[in-house]
Amino acid sequence: MSQGLGLLGGKLEAAADRLGGGKVDEEGEDWPIYKGSETELTKSSDQRVALIKDYAANFMTMTDAKAKELGETAMGIEKQRMKLEHDCFEKIASEISPLIEKP
Repeated sequence: MSQGLGLLGGKLEAAADRLGGGKVDEEGEDWPIYKGSETELTKSSDQRVALIKDYAANFMTMTDAKAKELGETAMGIEKQRMKLEHDCFEKIASEISPLIEKP
């Protein structure tokens, strides 16, 4: 299980790279935005780990209802993560990019 959690950490780093454009400049303007998103991504990852543990605990006695519940929870977590990544992109783009008109 710890190997699987390590893979999850790798996915988190990849998502963080996407949010920060590959590298995050800790001195740059985007750092506070990135750090806020990183905190939320960590919460989302904790939810995903809890879901994996729930799946493992119910694997041998899985019912259709439980499988549906787990699937819906997984889709909810993914939807939440995508919204977070989109919101972070929008915030960075509107506050930092000289190419995007600011309101």
